[in-house]
Amino acid sequence: MSRAWQALRALRLRFVGPAKELVGTDQFGNKYYRVPKHESRAGQIIPERRFVEAVNREAYQYQIGDFPAEWEAWIRKKREDPPTIERSVLL
Repeated sequence: MSRAWQALRALRLRFVGPAKELVGTDQFGNKYYRVPKHESRAGQIIPERRFVEAVNREAYQYQIGDFPAEWEAWIRKKREDPPTIERSVLL
């Protein structure tokens, strides 16, 4: 990686924070992401964030059961590791 690219990446991390990381998808096509714990520009510790990008859904259209229970537990930080593909298929 060039020095210019490293400098731009360091600036982005300092001012914006780390990029979201795709953790996995479920059988419905919903994508699950996390933003790792990081320090803000002011020195404040920002905890890890977890969220889902639902397929073709508006926020007001969510229903109980739209997301698999194992993924919902991960989003709510009731489980540390995201579900594996094998585990999702078995349920």
